[in-house]
Amino acid sequence: MIIPAVDLYRARGRGLLANTLYVAMTRARSILTLFSHRTTETFTQDLHEIIEDCLSHLAEAPLVEADTSTRDDISEILNLIGNEHRKWLMNLWNKYEIFQEPLLTQSGEIIAEPIFRFSSAGKSYACFGTELPRRSVLQRLQDTSVTAIVAGEEIEDAR
Repeated sequence: MIIPAVDLYRARGRGLLANTLYVAMTRARSILTLFSHRTTETFTQDLHEIIEDCLSHLAEAPLVEADTSTRDDISEILNLIGNEHRKWLMNLWNKYEIFQEPLLTQSGEIIAEPIFRFSSAGKSYACFGTELPRRSVLQRLQDTSVTAIVAGEEIEDAR
């Protein structure tokens, strides 16, 4: 996460926009970079001292959760597709191995970024939520034999 002009997170007569800066800073998952203009203003000097003090308290990098729980994964997907598709998602989850990574070419180029993907009866499927992706993405999926689906769509199963 990069935050430019961190010293400009202030409002006239109110001072530091602490809540806004806090939200911006807490979006970083592993690396936070702050940029500012070092000026002679007391406000900017105080802000720099506060940030430097915070940095001095970080003895080591925080642990980043390597894996999420199944419950977290399902909850995240339902937030994107809607809770009305819970039964449909749980049915898929119990039948197939679900992946939440982008679809890549062999060279590592991103083909598409579905919400999740899976395979059934030798066919690959990618769910993009409640609407299909734009035409150019659909074409790239077709070129790689991946079928785009929307939440709730029935899947042909040869099992």
